[in-house]
Amino acid sequence: MKKIKVDVCVCTGCVLSGAMDIINSVEQITNLKSTQSVDARKDGAMDIEINTKNPIPFFHTGSLPCVCVDGEILKRTTPVQVLSRIIE
Repeated sequence: MKKIKVDVCVCTGCVLSGAMDIINSVEQITNLKSTQSVDARKDGAMDIEINTKNPIPFFHTGSLPCVCVDGEILKRTTPVQVLSRIIE
């Protein structure tokens, strides 16, 4: 099973720029994966770990919201971009 770590910055600027939408989207895909049958999860299954950071440890003013997916920092990102990165 592939483990994917998602860190979402929850500083004030990131929250105002959509960080909570990103967290909700990742949680929805995580819940969807957990309701699949055991057989469906065997092939290409992934374990998604969601963490919040305040802030992600780098200077990111003007690049909000910021998310780190398996060590790759995504700046000015959207829920669709984060989900695309997770499932690639």
